[in-house]
Amino acid sequence: MPRFLLIAYDHPEAYAQITADEMQAIIDRYNRWTHDLAARGKLASGEKLVDGPGKVLTASRGAVEVTDGPFTEAKEVIGGFWILTCESEAEALTLA
Repeated sequence: MPRFLLIAYDHPEAYAQITADEMQAIIDRYNRWTHDLAARGKLASGEKLVDGPGKVLTASRGAVEVTDGPFTEAKEVIGGFWILTCESEAEALTLA
């Protein structure tokens, strides 16, 4: 069965002004949705990633350069991912 990667982009500044209770409600909603995917046999894998900006590693002529990224202009971070096992792309989009 095909697998589909769903990536969650976070905008940390969007959460700067919410209360701890509001943040917990968001986390609870993600957890319920993820548990539902697993219960339906649609979740192959998934994880919350470390908060904060990422880094981009570029190799050139044997040297590795580390820069901020991948989206330094927008200050987006990849917050997590899910790998869904679905019959079709349409099903994956519906679940997402």
